Amino acid sequence: MYILDIEMPGMDGIAVAQEIRKRNSKALIVFLTSYTKYMPDVFAVVTFDFIKKPITIDRLRILLEKAENYLGMTNQNFSFGYGKSRYSLRFDEILYFEKKGRQALIHTADTIYKTNMTTKEIWECLDERMFAAIHGSFIVNLKHVKTVSGGVAHMSNGQELAVTRGCRKSLAEKHMAFVQGGM
Repeated sequence: MYILDIEMPGMDGIAVAQEIRKRNSKALIVFLTSYTKYMPDVFAVVTFDFIKKPITIDRLRILLEKAENYLGMTNQNFSFGYGKSRYSLRFDEILYFEKKGRQALIHTADTIYKTNMTTKEIWECLDERMFAAIHGSFIVNLKHVKTVSGGVAHMSNGQELAVTRGCRKSLAEKHMAFVQGGM
């Protein structure tokens, strides 16, 4: 986790965060500042939190607890089998689940895995703070949802997935809670 001040000598915190993002897309970045005018720039680098100065011990404690909860959630594993093979994927590796007939496809950045699990069995293995249903046949990882607009979930890999009307409100609420760290 990086805690950065926005105004620093030599290079500002936004520039430092951009360099961090180039090397580590999973780092937690927190900004400290007394200027709210920087808020749009802060969130452009996928910020975990924003703390207005002066920082208090209580606020720092809340931040650290939130980071611990987030890291504990994203480091969980999803274990499944297909045929005679067993697999285990970290939650943050999974982009989304797609149910096709009796098979479920597990989409990651570079591989599509198969399993014969039911949707109910899949949900029993997931943390509902990190995943959301967008359709009867799709469950997305909120970490990989970049934006939700116009009935479409825009994923981190550039894919766009349709969100049914019945799932839109729940997805919007869960995505906002996840992005704001309100797990």
